[in-house]
This record gives sequence, C-alpha cells and structure tokens, in this order.
Amino acid sequence: MADIHPDVLTIVLRHSTRTNEDNFMSWKRQLRLLAVNREWRRLALPLVYRTMYVQFKFNHYAAGPYMADEAQTNAQLIGSGGFAGLVRELIVHGDHLHSPVEPLDGIARMLAGVQAQWPGITSLVTVD
Repeated sequence: MADIHPDVLTIVLRHSTRTNEDNFMSWKRQLRLLAVNREWRRLALPLVYRTMYVQFKFNHYAAGPYMADEAQTNAQLIGSGGFAGLVRELIVHGDHLHSPVEPLDGIARMLAGVQAQWPGITSLVTVD
C-alpha cells in the first residue's frame, strides 16, 4: 500500500469519506481508514474529522413530544483529540421530527453555545 501515489490515495480517501450515508455510524466506520498506516492517517485525518455529527433520537412519549432522550455525537472525540480545527461541517439528524420548528429551535440554542468552540464550521445540515 505504500506504493500508491499520495494524489491517487487522496482521491480514494475523499471518495471513501463522502458516502451517501451521512450519519454517525457511517463516520465510525471511517475511523478504520486512520489505522491502515501513517500515510493513510496523515491524508485521512482532515477528511474524517471534517464533519461533526449530532444524531438525536426523539421520544414522543416523554413529558413533551419533542424531548430528545438520546444523542450520538463525535464531538467529544473530536474535541478531546485536538481535531476541532479540522471541522467544517455539522450534520444534525433528528429521527421522526414532526415539527419543523420546535426541534430546530433547540438545535439552534445548542449551536449558539458551542459556536466559539467550533469556529471552522461553515456548513450546517439538518436531516430528518
């Protein structure tokens, strides 16, 4: 694998990290790219850590119909690993969002709280 030209390897890694599945579990599978060897890790780091995911699971039987009872995110790993400067995109998933406004208000409040910590984010995507 050391014989692959870095330009070609970068193209392969870009394709591998830009799947049709933009979600937390897909991102966890991408972490394997960092373990191949040093060259792969060097080239894949900015691609793998480009996107921060927050995936909410909503409990419609809680006190309020839009209470998030669980969230999966890679934010803690990104922050503790010192990769915050690589993040350019935040993707927020909310399973079964019935109201387009109320959950997004909560997400906007959350984003306002972390804006200073993630200055490189230039794109926000919300997915139902």
